[in-house]
Amino acid sequence: MFCFSFSVKNCLTKHRAGHILEILYRDIKKGASMHESLETSSNGTAKNKVLVIAVSYVTLLMLGIYLSFFQYTVLSVTQIFALNSVMLGLLIAMQSIGMAISPFSLGVLSGKIGKKKTVLISYALMIGGMVLAGSSRNIVLYMVSILIVGAGYAVNEATLSAVLADEYHSKSTRHINFSQVCFSLGAFGGPLIAQALVSKGVYFQDLYFYIAMVFLALAVLFFFTQHYNDHTNTEKLKSFSVLGKLKNRVLLLLIVGIFLYVGIETTVASFSDSYFELSLGLPELSATALSLYWLSMVPSRFLAGGLMKNTKSIFV
Repeated sequence: MFCFSFSVKNCLTKHRAGHILEILYRDIKKGASMHESLETSSNGTAKNKVLVIAVSYVTLLMLGIYLSFFQYTVLSVTQIFALNSVMLGLLIAMQSIGMAISPFSLGVLSGKIGKKKTVLISYALMIGGMVLAGSSRNIVLYMVSILIVGAGYAVNEATLSAVLADEYHSKSTRHINFSQVCFSLGAFGGPLIAQALVSKGVYFQDLYFYIAMVFLALAVLFFFTQHYNDHTNTEKLKSFSVLGKLKNRVLLLLIVGIFLYVGIETTVASFSDSYFELSLGLPELSATALSLYWLSMVPSRFLAGGLMKNTKSIFV
């Protein structure tokens, strides 16, 4: 009887031990699986972060290339379409008009559909506008195309800055400033690239197709990125008052400063090619002068990106 009891207890003990080992094995396996999943998720997040930053930086680089390319080819457009000074001013203004109008409509849309879709729409506008610019054979279509490109351009630049700010809040200032460094580098290279290609026999309107293809590749890459802070809190926007914000003297001063700066920048850059060729008789130096103009902005933007937020007032 004692032996039978001992045998039963022994069996139960072995059964419990086996059951415990089985549970421990499953827990270890589950923990390993979770660790692998977390590691994969971490690697995926890291890769996604690199992709978002890389696409944003390269996009700003291409925006700089496009802007300075457009400025460099203003004189060529004037000569091909036989524009007078009024029409020339209107051509330059068309891009600025597109840049001024689109952020109001697409900015509101961004709060509803998310920043990712808004950026993709801006890519589509730029690509469509550049294809139209490259194929335009009259000044009306060309001006419309520049208006469309300008609309996509402004929304793309502004929304990408918002993406960098919202997705990487702790380092947003650094990323935004470094993206502007990329913009300035692109603007520095744009006239030199255009001059080199045109001297090789490439028609200036064909350059729009090349730039459009690069933006198409960037749009595809951006489509595969993930965004964790994609939608803006629209509840805060309901109580937002433009007139109320303008009562802030610092903000008003910054707005006026930006208004004057953009006006000076557009005028100097857009007419530099005409000035060097027609007034100074030095057409071979126009691309270099425009490139150096944009290059001069790189040091301050790079330095601003490396400083802490509380030292930014020094630059202002």
